[in-house]
Amino acid sequence: MKLLAFGVLIGLTSAPIPTPAAAETTAELYQQGIHAFERAQFQKAIRIWRPIADNGHREAQFNLGAMYDNGKGTKKNPTEASKWYRWAADQGHVIAQYSLGNLYLAGRRVHQDTEQAIKWYRKAGEQGHTDAQFNLGEIYKDGTRVKRDYIKAFQWLSLAALRKHNAGVIHKNFVEAFMSPEDVKIAQKLAVDVLKKYKKK
Repeated sequence: MKLLAFGVLIGLTSAPIPTPAAAETTAELYQQGIHAFERAQFQKAIRIWRPIADNGHREAQFNLGAMYDNGKGTKKNPTEASKWYRWAADQGHVIAQYSLGNLYLAGRRVHQDTEQAIKWYRKAGEQGHTDAQFNLGEIYKDGTRVKRDYIKAFQWLSLAALRKHNAGVIHKNFVEAFMSPEDVKIAQKLAVDVLKKYKKK
């Protein structure tokens, strides 16, 4: 299962902040954390990000999750990593949602839970995250963790394929060989419904 590389942190989206002055301060602090991270001053970055993460800044929350997940500036801490990922994911942070899906699917850092993995992959997939879409398709295609469902597998693999995911293209074609034309139409409609959701965002 493909996992996200650690270095892909960072954008400058934040949760709503009450006043313009507070927003400016939060943005400045976040950038200070970025600068510390870029200079490999990981402990400093954690110290800077934690207060704004506590106040709901989802990018800082995700970054802290990644720091604790990968042991940057701190010892690896599964509990802290999962906590910060979840807080960011609950605010719609797509990479945090995907990361939680990975944790739950593999039982890495948290108890293995396929239903939770599906939940978070779906949330990320509905926002257009290609690897989350592919992973969902694989879960339904393989049928080892949940009941095999070629319609759902095709639905998610076709979305990944649409975004030029090479394995998604190959596996979508594989699944299609086991489906009736009627089932393919159903799966295509489900995929279009998801596509409409994230194209509106």
